[in-house]
Amino acid sequence: MELIQGNFGHKGNFEVVVREGEKLRHYWRNNDVSGLPWNRRAIFGDKADSAPALIQSNCGHKGNFEVVVREGEKLRHYWRNNDSGLSWNKRAIFPGQQTGPTFCLGTVLLSIMVISGAIIARMKLK
Repeated sequence: MELIQGNFGHKGNFEVVVREGEKLRHYWRNNDVSGLPWNRRAIFGDKADSAPALIQSNCGHKGNFEVVVREGEKLRHYWRNNDSGLSWNKRAIFPGQQTGPTFCLGTVLLSIMVISGAIIARMKLK
């Protein structure tokens, strides 16, 4: 599980995606409201069998959320359009490897590694 501070809200909400069984669930915490409540969002994905890696890319105006998770022997990419609809979308699947691909999300390079069953994502600007 990874916690990020996104750019929603004045202070930037906390965002996290966790595995619930074979599905993924998005939670967010409103850092602008008294009590700092956590909110449960959509459930998405299928056949997830690792903790997801989460970043906020610079794709789109607001910056999409990007998730990579292991599904069996493969790595799956999901993304959420933060400019419109806020729905999660299933994208590319990569062959399973101990060290995964590096791929471009706009002007962001995302490197994927699997270490002891956990997906580690590293992001850098091009």
